[in-house]
Amino acid sequence: INIFDNDELDGRPLDTSDITLTVIDIEGALASGFIILNQDPNSENFGAVSVAPGTPAGVYTFDYEITDKLDGRKDRATVTIRVTDPVDPEFDDCRESASFVCEENSFNVEGIYLSDSFGNKIESERCDFGSSSEVYVSVSLPNQFENTRFETRLLADLFIGDSQVPVKISAFLGTLNPNQENQIIRVISDSFLWNCGDVLSLRNILLIWRDNEEILNPVCEDYESALSECADEIKVQSPVINEESCIDAGRITGRIVNEQTGQPISGVPVVLSKADRSDGLKMIAITGNNGRYLFENLVFGKYLVQVQEANLNAVKGLFAASASEMEVTLDGCVTQADDFSYGTSNRLHLSGIVWYDSNGNGQQDEWFDANDDGQVTLNDPSRGAIDIRDWEWFDLNGDGRYDGPENYGELNIAGFGNSQSSNIKVNGPNGLDGEAMISQSGYWNKVIPENADFGDYTAQLVMDNFLNESAKNIGETGLIKTLPNLRVADFNNVRVDIQCGLTTPEVLTRELSRSIKRHIDLHFGIRCHEEFVEIIANDDEFGEHFVSFMGTLGNILDNDLLNGNPVTPDQVDFEFTELDGLIGLNIDENGELSLLIPGINPPGTYQLEYVLRENGFPENFDRASVTFTLLADNVDLAVEKTSNGVEIFEGDNFEYTVTVTNLGETNATNVEVIDILPSGVTYVSTAFSSSDNSVDVGIRVEGNRITYTIPSLSAGTVLTLTIFVQADAINGQNPLNITNQVTVSSAEEDFDMSNNSDVDSNVVNAFFIPNVITPNGDNKNDAFEIKGISKFASNDILIFNRYGDHVYEKSNYDNSWDAPGQVAGTYFYIFQGTDAAGRMHEFKGWIQVIKD
Repeated sequence: INIFDNDELDGRPLDTSDITLTVIDIEGALASGFIILNQDPNSENFGAVSVAPGTPAGVYTFDYEITDKLDGRKDRATVTIRVTDPVDPEFDDCRESASFVCEENSFNVEGIYLSDSFGNKIESERCDFGSSSEVYVSVSLPNQFENTRFETRLLADLFIGDSQVPVKISAFLGTLNPNQENQIIRVISDSFLWNCGDVLSLRNILLIWRDNEEILNPVCEDYESALSECADEIKVQSPVINEESCIDAGRITGRIVNEQTGQPISGVPVVLSKADRSDGLKMIAITGNNGRYLFENLVFGKYLVQVQEANLNAVKGLFAASASEMEVTLDGCVTQADDFSYGTSNRLHLSGIVWYDSNGNGQQDEWFDANDDGQVTLNDPSRGAIDIRDWEWFDLNGDGRYDGPENYGELNIAGFGNSQSSNIKVNGPNGLDGEAMISQSGYWNKVIPENADFGDYTAQLVMDNFLNESAKNIGETGLIKTLPNLRVADFNNVRVDIQCGLTTPEVLTRELSRSIKRHIDLHFGIRCHEEFVEIIANDDEFGEHFVSFMGTLGNILDNDLLNGNPVTPDQVDFEFTELDGLIGLNIDENGELSLLIPGINPPGTYQLEYVLRENGFPENFDRASVTFTLLADNVDLAVEKTSNGVEIFEGDNFEYTVTVTNLGETNATNVEVIDILPSGVTYVSTAFSSSDNSVDVGIRVEGNRITYTIPSLSAGTVLTLTIFVQADAINGQNPLNITNQVTVSSAEEDFDMSNNSDVDSNVVNAFFIPNVITPNGDNKNDAFEIKGISKFASNDILIFNRYGDHVYEKSNYDNSWDAPGQVAGTYFYIFQGTDAAGRMHEFKGWIQVIKD
């Protein structure tokens, strides 16, 4: 087993990294070396218990205590290990096999002895009773048995007293020696009850053996049976006593078991009273490890046995499978009551307590001080049943405390009940009604019918004469006291404080006059009382932020409360117990949380947990969580490109305008703009401007591919790139279509890719010399403009009139002649251009000058 397998911390399976272990080995079970406990917290088998080979049969126990590393809470438990001789109760009953023939008895059964509830042999002849699952049998074997001892088995039926239901015996006898008398074997059987004077007998005995150790999982046919006793009865007479001797010393016993597992339930209070429900005898006992309760020294008569279910229901989560009380008739030395069965349940359930509220504050902070010593006295359940009026506190879970939800039902809370009538009325949806009785300890519960609806239910306490009388009786004892150092109910976040205040008005008014000059009655009363101081840590939601966010998330203390008021940093201390893998978090002593390093944490929802403690009172604390979400940074970059619709001729210099805009809410980094110039266009240079003066642009030219790099483009920034280019010379007179594409990208995810590229289309026209100009100052065709003149590296032009007079001559003509000082008419030109290869091209023609 592992001792931690069924342990819990705050309702969840125990994580051993959260606790420390302390072992209490009072009986020396571990010190003996027979029982081995792995106490290494770094081991995978931490908490594992094993039994050393050769460990003697017996019961071994040790205690252990676990302590919560976070807040020091403790709990204690007992480990019980029963080591038995080899048995196999699941082995087939070979007595039913036809392969075995009964022969003359060849071995002797010389005695049968009982064992007590601890498995110890009872050897003295005494009048007693009890329960057991073990007996001792004294046997002798003959010589011929000598070589057949690999495995020997005894099968028999054990009858106890007048019972006609046998207890099946199945035991190994491999450790016995031939020709030796009175060899004692310890036999494990089903549990049975024995009484004073019972006759024990073995019947239907079969002794079988085998000498082949290679057989795995043997069956009956693998055994020999030359030695057998099939029918004769072997009796051992226990002391015979007179039943009349226990008329005033009878006993009632029974068990409480888990319906689902069949295991006994320990630590359950059981109350015994007269069946007529009259006042008088009221005893309380606690079930032991075997789930058994016992009431002794009883006169014959009828009794009522009641299970006190408060702890079973509230702590163990177990509910009665049928009844929680039964009537028992005691007419012999001992009466075995039927088992009470308990198990888990999904039924609706209401419960509560009725107690004597001696201080009238409406808080259950009293206990019944049975010995009137002013202290909560621990009752020892191992000493047997006690008068219920002597009960103060049974430590059912061994944690050394009586307060808190885990100890519900342990303390005598000055509760009282009414065994004559039902005082609790329950109402629910659709007219449901019911009632419940209040137990001797003041606890009541009501299991709602299975098909009842969900909704609002009410529980009403209805007083009657019986309950009034019970209240008077307990109140008149004068033994109801207020608990010291109370840990209230089921909250960690509440402590008790002593508050002092006025019991009289804060301001008293009196009149002084000529006739009355003195007042001696201005009294102020002060009384100190207990007050609950509650600390509340509320969960925080700090919203959504981008991964690149750096700054304050929020303050965890803003919505936390101490005694109903907002907390201040000097009143509390806090500790984060879970950071959910978050890196770069700054936790200010005033409760402010900030992210210091942008982009270091992956996107996702983070849930942090912290404990808030009151300064000076660390036991007064509460827990809360902080939740926020980091979103993946995303941008929306858009790009547009245009050649502004200009008319282009070969050789012309023109420009493209590229506009890049960050439309998103986060900054874009490592922005890259790629412009692929079309064939027929040559890159010259770039200029840029930006709405953010801090923007820096890098340029890389690789042929017709121009790459612009921008390290950072903040949200809302507009960047304009002006790209200067020149149209190349074209072959022939056909125009050249040019298409230019630009794209933009960044290191971040762009959530709208539809605007991340743009295309501009235009046409490069062939070289063209016009033959009409109208120099009238309207800026339209005012000058003699030769289209595509820039395709030539150099040029010369000569213009003359119809009389052959030279009117204009210029080298590297710049398209500026507008016929100054000339009359309208026809003029002639000779244009010579030299291309980049040094070839000269000559063009001749006429120009019509039109003037108004």
